[in-house]
Amino acid sequence: MSLHAMRLLTAGTRFLVGPARPTQLSHLLSSVAGPSARSRQKERRDTRRELQERAEQLLLATASAARPPSGADWERAVAEYRRLVPSASPHAVDHRALAACRLPDGGVALPAAISLLRHRQEQGTVPPANLALFLELLASCDAAARDAAEPETLAAHAALSAAPLDRVSATRAAVGLCATRHWRLAVPLLTVARRSGPPPRTALSALAAAALRAGEDALGWEVLEELSALRLRPTDDALDTWLERCETRARAEARLELRGDRPGERRTEVGPAAESAEQMVLRLLEFLSDSGVILSEGQVVRLRDLCTQRLARPWVGEATQVSSRGRCEHCGLHLPPDRLSVADFREVRDALERRVLIGEDVFQTSTPEEVERFRSFVERTAPYDVVVDGLNVGLATAGVRGGAPLSAALVQVVDHFAVQQGKKVLVVGRYHMRGWKKADMGYVKRHALLFTADNMSSDDAFLLYAVMHSHPGTQFVTRDFFRDHAARLPDETRSKFNRLIRTNRLAVEGVTRNGNLNIKMPIVHSVQAQCDPAGRWHVPFCDPAQVSFSTATPSPTQPVTDRWLCLQPPPPHR
Repeated sequence: MSLHAMRLLTAGTRFLVGPARPTQLSHLLSSVAGPSARSRQKERRDTRRELQERAEQLLLATASAARPPSGADWERAVAEYRRLVPSASPHAVDHRALAACRLPDGGVALPAAISLLRHRQEQGTVPPANLALFLELLASCDAAARDAAEPETLAAHAALSAAPLDRVSATRAAVGLCATRHWRLAVPLLTVARRSGPPPRTALSALAAAALRAGEDALGWEVLEELSALRLRPTDDALDTWLERCETRARAEARLELRGDRPGERRTEVGPAAESAEQMVLRLLEFLSDSGVILSEGQVVRLRDLCTQRLARPWVGEATQVSSRGRCEHCGLHLPPDRLSVADFREVRDALERRVLIGEDVFQTSTPEEVERFRSFVERTAPYDVVVDGLNVGLATAGVRGGAPLSAALVQVVDHFAVQQGKKVLVVGRYHMRGWKKADMGYVKRHALLFTADNMSSDDAFLLYAVMHSHPGTQFVTRDFFRDHAARLPDETRSKFNRLIRTNRLAVEGVTRNGNLNIKMPIVHSVQAQCDPAGRWHVPFCDPAQVSFSTATPSPTQPVTDRWLCLQPPPPHR
């Protein structure tokens, strides 16, 4: 061992207290070994990664060749893959080969996938996971390619029907089958997928789209309602399918109108029980309102053009913005506030007390005496209109007020709400805040209630407790988003808690040039499609990249769209 290594080992014994633990010794010996051992490990990892990438490129080159690969071509590719990656099993390599048939440009090398599937079927059975992946590829193919692969499609489904399936394979097979004329075969597969958890969003959406394309609206909307109950957003394919149906119906009505057919004859051509295009649009809008689904920008453009240009009775519609206070810039309407009901507010309060404030011992850094003192204080003085996180407000402007004391921001907040607006304000702070500027803290005490907890106490728990023992309209001023508290709540209650944070939380975000506080006001209206008593609709939308898979109220940290479509239908027939 080198002299340098000996010195390191000798120095190392100074911080090894008691018997040397293996982790300490291994770390120490690793450092003594120098960079050579670590570099060799890195080189081995890099080599394995490089071989894996070469093997994947080989499969992609085979799948994307100008001439569909033969069975012998696939055998050579698989053998070379296993030479580069010896740990890969034959079935796993076949799975990777089928995945390579999904090309980087979004297309699918379906003839190559069929070639591999036929070759393996000639040799014996094909694993269910590989059959399911083959079927999933069909969802990305055009209709002609899917029709050409019908024999393989039905054979794969027959084999899967006789095999035990896991949730992933059942979902993949269902998605692929829903893209074909045999989409009804996907229904039993969804039953399999449901056995191990909630139904998968992709498969349910694919089934809804297939049913709507086939004109089986009852089944299609039943599946969409199931997605809504699960608080899941349908995929764009399902929503686009209904928009396309609406457009098709509008064109049919326009043709009949040009022919001058009588009303009775018009109903016969589109179906005796068919909805009009306008009724179909209203069904979509009501679904958006009930489910909370937010459309993408492209879908809103289609909806606007459909309503304003293609309906028999054109609507008036325009993309616009809605302010944080709920005012539509196009029509001037103020959207109603989205406050929690008293029942929902009590549900959130009880869940917070049971799971967070008491059940999870968030008060663990406080003494039982202090907790009881605060509860007694709230019992005597609640309810409040505004609850302020005093330390949070003070620190929000630290370093940007030119040496002004932390208490200056707190004074401005109290003055704004208590003096100017006449609201009942509670300031929750820490004990050390009593040492802030005496005149400022005297002003706070004269115009607001003040409770100071121990310096180590969890003041956010105190703030939440005070808010939840007030009323649904109580506002609170803090930069805290209460993520940890929300994570402890059940899904349904968490969505309501997030609504409360989004609509009632105010935050001090800085100071304006003239020294005033910049208080960010909350978005108080519901961000989902809604209709006013006059029949006017407001529909939120966002960029495709911002579309969420969930329709539950998002975390308050997520941006909320201010882009809306304002739609006004024509007056009803006299």
